[in-house]
Amino acid sequence: MQFLLALLRHQLLAAVLGLALLIVVRWLYVRYAERPKLFWPLAALPLCLGLMLTGNAIVALVVASEGVLGFFVRVGVVLVALGALAYWLRIFPHRPLVYLALAPAGLSLILMLPRFALDTTAWYPLLLVDGLLALVAAIDLFSLPRRKSFSVERETGRVASLGQTHPVTLMISNYSRSARFVWVRDGAPPELHATPDEFQLALAAHSRALLSYQAHSSRRGAFTLPSAHLRVRSRWGLWQRFFDYEVASTIHVYPDMKQVSEYALLARTNRLSLLGVRRTRKIGQDNEFERLRDYTLDDNYKHIDWRTTARRQKLTVKDFQANQSQRLIFMLDCGRMMTNLAG
Repeated sequence: MQFLLALLRHQLLAAVLGLALLIVVRWLYVRYAERPKLFWPLAALPLCLGLMLTGNAIVALVVASEGVLGFFVRVGVVLVALGALAYWLRIFPHRPLVYLALAPAGLSLILMLPRFALDTTAWYPLLLVDGLLALVAAIDLFSLPRRKSFSVERETGRVASLGQTHPVTLMISNYSRSARFVWVRDGAPPELHATPDEFQLALAAHSRALLSYQAHSSRRGAFTLPSAHLRVRSRWGLWQRFFDYEVASTIHVYPDMKQVSEYALLARTNRLSLLGVRRTRKIGQDNEFERLRDYTLDDNYKHIDWRTTARRQKLTVKDFQANQSQRLIFMLDCGRMMTNLAG
């Protein structure tokens, strides 16, 4: 205990030791975050000592600093605290907190004028405003939900067609006892264009919500959606926190085979003319009869059909269609996804 009291008198040494303990806690969190029964017994004592030593050094520094130096010290303390929240817990100030912080910031600039800079008592109202703002922000900070308060599930097909929309559904669950306003964004790669790319919704307590969007790919390949991103704000809206949920899915984008099936359907129903396909007749000299028509001067008299001529009382000739083999076209896909070795 005497060693701890002596350490508190040396502010610089206490701050260095406190930061070192907090770094140890961060390492324990990264290593044992999924095992809370092991994490808290190991991290409780370093966390308390680190917060006490660092907090004592910060308070002593703020109290000892006055005037312009005190202004920059307070700004530095606020930036370090915000950086620690962002690095450790992914907590960031929301717009309302920034607007509230403009009031003491403007007051600080006024007190830096020569007529107020030498008056130490003029800084007391600013300290009061800073304290009230810090208290309100701290109370609202503890209203942020934990990671376990939400869960995200994704449903999508494994195969998509090139150039066609592909439906993707996200299910967001809120397990907390209070309603939450959240922003949801799926971790789709840039090749999969999501429409819309972000959702904003209010989740009631103990409720679920289904969010659907359309993914559109402009090139083939296998694309992985590793996670879904969720952003939630605090009760008073002063803070926002980011969560990443691992819900890996893979979508394989292939050439659009639906168009081929449409062509096959039109061919079976003899409606290829809708696509601009026209059949051209080629008159030949083979034995494959094609039709009867009226005789013209340049026709071969051997092709006159005398029975039809006698019945119609008009010269009629036979037309024969050229008997030729059908033309077959083989199409081989030599793209990047089709060059793997088989077997």
